[in-house]
Amino acid sequence: MDTTKVTDKEESEYWQDEYGVKYSVDHKRLLGSEEELTTYVIPKGTEVICDFAFYCESLKSIVIPDTVTHIGDQAFHSCHSLRTIVIPASVRHIGRSVFDCGMHIDCRKNKYFAFVNHTMYSTDKTELIAYLGKDENVNIPNSVTHIADDAFYECKTLKKIVIPDSVTTIGENAFSYCEALQAINLPVRITHIRKWAFDGCSSLKAITLPDSIKRIEDGAFDFCESLQSVNIPKSVTHIGCNPFVECDALNDVRCESKHFCVQDEALYTADMSRLISYFGTKDTFIIPDTVTHIGKRAFCSCKSLHYVILPNSVTHIEDEAFDGCNIESIELPNSLIHIGDRAFACTPLTGELIIPNCVKHIGKLAFNHSDYSHIILPDSVTYLGEETFSECESLQEISIPGSIARIPKDAFWACHGLKKVVLQEGVKHIGGYAFAFCRDLEEVIIPSSVTKIGWCAFKGCDSLHTIILPKGKKEPFAKQLSHYKDKIKDV
Repeated sequence: MDTTKVTDKEESEYWQDEYGVKYSVDHKRLLGSEEELTTYVIPKGTEVICDFAFYCESLKSIVIPDTVTHIGDQAFHSCHSLRTIVIPASVRHIGRSVFDCGMHIDCRKNKYFAFVNHTMYSTDKTELIAYLGKDENVNIPNSVTHIADDAFYECKTLKKIVIPDSVTTIGENAFSYCEALQAINLPVRITHIRKWAFDGCSSLKAITLPDSIKRIEDGAFDFCESLQSVNIPKSVTHIGCNPFVECDALNDVRCESKHFCVQDEALYTADMSRLISYFGTKDTFIIPDTVTHIGKRAFCSCKSLHYVILPNSVTHIEDEAFDGCNIESIELPNSLIHIGDRAFACTPLTGELIIPNCVKHIGKLAFNHSDYSHIILPDSVTYLGEETFSECESLQEISIPGSIARIPKDAFWACHGLKKVVLQEGVKHIGGYAFAFCRDLEEVIIPSSVTKIGWCAFKGCDSLHTIILPKGKKEPFAKQLSHYKDKIKDV
């Protein structure tokens, strides 16, 4: 098995040597070490070093045998005391962010990789795999056509980089958290900016995108706190989910592409049916009535925003759309069908939440950690994701319609103020920990339609004094409700 990811089976079934290092049962895959080692010799016969294998800050020496063919993601990334690694001839795959900054990699016996000037390349130097130096200025050689995923990840000293026109692709997270990087000119042949390519480049003030760019993928410039201006050239045909999350200084987005438009500090598709990104600083924002989809992370972490007015055209609020915003109230439109994962998570929304009677889907963690005291769920809702209303500590009472056949795991976990739960006829399954640690919960009404109560569904509900079950249901649920057997009333 060439994959470098540790499988679920390997997590539970493994062999461990006298140094605390875990291996697959056939000893071919090094799974990882939880011990603080100083030196270690990997035994001959090992073929794969799995992802995150060594989190050993004290490790100073490692010997890799010539049977190893694959080294997984971040296998030695946290080994800050390890300064030299010899890559044997057998290794043909090296994952992402494998090595720590400052390491020397000896590849002289390997035909697949080369290490020159603190930089790991493919042998022909067409792919730049990892830069491990601490220089402020870097010039990439003209032979390079591809900058790999994570190639300059967390190069905190890098201020300026010259990328030649030979480069056509820049990988995911290629320059993530290069916190000192101030400016970058992209080559004229590049067509894609991959996911999170410049994520966390907090000193980056401006970037010029060439006319060759066709795709700007998810989160390309997230957390670029100093970024003030961006141009979207006419060549761009695709923009993923909000590429400008927490770009607090951004005030100038110029769009030349016919596929997109900028209006009132927001980026939309050309027909303004999808709102991709809001980058303004207003207290209140009115979404135009052309919008049907509020895109993934469109308003994520907009701290200045307190009020949003949604038109009756909106049908979908996608994942993380308002996650981490400071919005205090919002009225959901009657056109709404879908509320995505974490759509309103960690917002100070208060008062009463009325879910419109057309919403079918409410995603995982959709309202996690909001401050609603009352929530009204209509019988149009057929799906709740896990932890949908978890940690809503101000919520006092909830009635769950029978259209929701399955209450998922952790759905109302740690809603400390919740006092009463009413399940309507039609609910069939109460998931594990669904109401766990609702410490003020006093009464639960369970209908005859319920056939299964998950493990620990009411764990830690120390105030619970009444569970109302239909006649004949007390015995089947005796085990799951064993801590509350004297609280059960069958009527």
